[in-house]
Amino acid sequence: MLVALITLVSFMTPMMAHAQTLRGTEFSSEQGDRTITWTADWEASLEGDDDFSTMIMLQGEIMIYAVMFVHDSLAGMSMRSVYFSLSDVLVSSFEGEPSQVYEWQGDDGSFRGLNVVKISGINFLLYMRVDPGIEGAGPTMQFAGAPLLAFTSSLSAIQSEIRIDGEPAMDGDNGDELLALLEENGQDESDSAADTSPSRPLTLPTRSRVSSGLMPTAEASGGEFWSDVNDYTVTYGDRWMPTQEVIGEFSLIASSRPHTVVSFTGRSTTETNRQAYFEDIVAREGRHSGFVGSVVGDDRLLIASWSNDDELSVLEYVFVDDDTVVTVMVTFSGADPEPEIAAVREIELDGVPLLQDWDELWAE
Repeated sequence: MLVALITLVSFMTPMMAHAQTLRGTEFSSEQGDRTITWTADWEASLEGDDDFSTMIMLQGEIMIYAVMFVHDSLAGMSMRSVYFSLSDVLVSSFEGEPSQVYEWQGDDGSFRGLNVVKISGINFLLYMRVDPGIEGAGPTMQFAGAPLLAFTSSLSAIQSEIRIDGEPAMDGDNGDELLALLEENGQDESDSAADTSPSRPLTLPTRSRVSSGLMPTAEASGGEFWSDVNDYTVTYGDRWMPTQEVIGEFSLIASSRPHTVVSFTGRSTTETNRQAYFEDIVAREGRHSGFVGSVVGDDRLLIASWSNDDELSVLEYVFVDDDTVVTVMVTFSGADPEPEIAAVREIELDGVPLLQDWDELWAE
């Protein structure tokens, strides 16, 4: 069991940089004035702390708990959007698809999800919830991971031994009820995932922000970005400028309409069956109520979903070569994305304009 837990930690670690061991049993964030306390049974680390968010991870004997306090209000973003921006980063860290998934909107405005993944031959249950912000602060993300057979007792330990602002962590959750929800509603994804599929891609960057707090770095004048890590180039005209708060590897904001954001995230790949790879993404995203549609090409996939009635996320997965796939996310705020589409399609990835198949996707 300990080996599996170590494996889980190793999968989570790449998505969290510059971890710092925390001594004692209490931590307070300076930016958002949030406090978390824990018992001596937990090992704590600060995984990130800046003006945007603070993230703490706690490791128990057979379980992991993490909390992220988002200090920005993320005005205009639904909890569903925030949830998927974080959960996709987490789940894509594992080799292979989850065997079961259930995600839902809570009556309290939260968004929650359960994923079962196999680690070192053991089924682990990953539970994540994103709760709306309190006065003067943004949303709070909580994550718990434990062996499926020990999830109920692990959740009870989390609730009794960890507190956020004086209240139990994962307050109001019941392990038995969560397992029952998974059993009643969980979708078995094994039939939709090809045997050759890699781990699920980074669908939404970690810091998706479309509020007015996302600011440009300079006056719009056009330019070029080259990824020295993944070797791709983004070229953009004078209607765009880089953002101050970077999303993914690189991100742009529209000068004329600051609620339109384009971000780029590259990663290495050994995928040879691109059609199966794309179809797997469509099968997963197509389950969500806001799904608009998709267009699959030889080397690219275009897919769109409404996060809420006034926010559209368009994702374009592009194989720029046999070794690199780039995820482009375009976020539009407003009921009609058409006024900004022409400007987005002027941006080029390795010399090719974005959103090649937009007319087919948005035909109806």
